[in-house]
Amino acid sequence: MIIRLLILGMLGYAAFKLYKKFSAGLFQDMTKSPKTAKDGGITNTVMDPECGVFIDTNTAYVAKINGEQQYFCGKTCADAFRQKQEQHS
Repeated sequence: MIIRLLILGMLGYAAFKLYKKFSAGLFQDMTKSPKTAKDGGITNTVMDPECGVFIDTNTAYVAKINGEQQYFCGKTCADAFRQKQEQHS
């Protein structure tokens, strides 16, 4: 019985240490300040209206839909958005 408790305690401790190690890496980038144009980072971002991803306007796929310029992460999202707009019209 005591051996089982010791093994369970060691497994719990190992799981806790792994959780701390991986969670520290996941949240580390969130504490960094965003890059500015001076740093060579993204200067202007917009949200892709189809998938919700934030993209740089300098590298985005641009499409004119219903007379309005829209920015997308790629052609696939632009085509899907255009198709939805045509269905609603």
